[in-house]
Amino acid sequence: MTTATHQVAVPGKSLSRSPSPTSAPAGRSCCCTAERARSRPINALEPVTRVRIFNTNAQALIVAEVPVRDGRAGVMGDLAIPGVPGTGAEIVMNWVATIGAKTGHLLPTGRAVDEITLETGATVQATLCDAGNACVWVLAEELGRTGSELAEEINEDADLIGIVREIRGKAAYYPPLDQGNAS
Repeated sequence: MTTATHQVAVPGKSLSRSPSPTSAPAGRSCCCTAERARSRPINALEPVTRVRIFNTNAQALIVAEVPVRDGRAGVMGDLAIPGVPGTGAEIVMNWVATIGAKTGHLLPTGRAVDEITLETGATVQATLCDAGNACVWVLAEELGRTGSELAEEINEDADLIGIVREIRGKAAYYPPLDQGNAS
């Protein structure tokens, strides 16, 4: 595969103790950056142009492989993302260099599974990760769900949204994520 490589710096926002979706590199933002970089009049090679995105907040490199057709952005494609209308071209993102960017480890606590105790006293098993930004993975069964629920059903479930927010908030203050600037 012939590729061209371009570099783009993405300034990060300063972090605060309050968890915020704007304080860490979001995949959507990086895909948009890659899309913008490849649609500008640069040396975009077909079928793929590799765009190196340096996130100044995490001091880490994210590499996007974006399709090019006729020297321009290849926006048409068969990729469908659940919850997003229509289809489009796939932009492959490589986040491997961001692993441990915040804490130095993929699993910040050193455990594959942690228990998070909710205000009700119930516990939820979760995996805390540092890959691009801090994130929490919870099996649907832990929340009394199947994992096949559609976005509309989830969005209308105020109790579920409240539990997910509580899990996210408690996970942000788990050592070593809570370093005075958890994201």
